Amino acid sequence: MLVNLHKSAARSASKLAASFAGVAVAASLSGCQPKHIEVGEEPEVAYPECGALAAGATARVSGLVVAGLQAAEGMIEKGLIEHYELRPMSCGWRYRGAQRWGGGHTEVEMIYDANWVPLRAWRRMSAPGPRGTERLDTRRYELRTPEPRIRKMTIEGILGFEHLRGKFPQILVAPSRASVIPWVRKARLEAGQKTRLPGLDFREPLEKVRDVTLKREADRYHPEFGRNIRVYTLYGREAYFFDEENNLLGDLGGMRPLNDGKPEPFFTSQDPMLPP
Repeated sequence: MLVNLHKSAARSASKLAASFAGVAVAASLSGCQPKHIEVGEEPEVAYPECGALAAGATARVSGLVVAGLQAAEGMIEKGLIEHYELRPMSCGWRYRGAQRWGGGHTEVEMIYDANWVPLRAWRRMSAPGPRGTERLDTRRYELRTPEPRIRKMTIEGILGFEHLRGKFPQILVAPSRASVIPWVRKARLEAGQKTRLPGLDFREPLEKVRDVTLKREADRYHPEFGRNIRVYTLYGREAYFFDEENNLLGDLGGMRPLNDGKPEPFFTSQDPMLPP
């Protein structure tokens, strides 16, 4: 039986500061070679110079996806809503996603080239602050450089710069369930097939680069949807449901399509094209 261990964005945000401290202590005790290398400020790499194709454009508009997910009744993450958009651009694809719940929000943007190679990613994660305020951790990942670069603004308001050492990530795993769509489209797996690639997983406060396996399980009938569905798993345990055209239907944890018809802004403040 598949078990969905997808980390809750709400739970991650509420433990933001504690997680950073815990990871740092664990790394120092383990004696492992650090993979986050602090560096000085470096010249900016410009936002990818290509335009997003409007809905009325003729080129590749069939790839446009604008949808949402919501927590089903009885799900632990009550009130969780996710909006996402996968938009074709003149040089590739842009994914934007936002998760919101009662205690905060997480927002992401990912840019891919035409072959689904990740070029750039951005994430903002909120944590509750004093007297009803919120604290933000904002990170930008540059993947057009010899080593992945991180530009970050921590919840303490400290601007920092790092390089990531190790395998160069070929896929992205973001704190947005629908962010699995680009890899599903890139892999084009048949039932029973799997692929394993180094991935930048930035769902938790401290990002990691590690090998990630995507597998397409056997298609199965799902009574809730009244039809056969495709099932993909990450890490062999996180299950996502797709239709025959590889549109996301939900996940094993209880996220289901959002059909309220209300467009939502993806970002609460600051455009991801700007530095954090």
